[in-house]
Amino acid sequence: MRQAGAEGTGSYGAGPARHLADGGIEVIEVNRPDRAARRRSGKTDAVDAEAAARAVPGGRG
Repeated sequence: MRQAGAEGTGSYGAGPARHLADGGIEVIEVNRPDRAARRRSGKTDAVDAEAAARAVPGGRG
């Protein structure tokens, strides 16, 4: 089964999460990185997306 990590699946991410789930992709809610980690790596959508993707196989969802 394919999986995707997403933040905020209960609020602003609910629509995209539902769309992915309807397409047969398991959506795993991931926690937002801690503030220190966000400062070290910067804050961009690309950085956030990569962090969410890496959290899924790492079991940090």
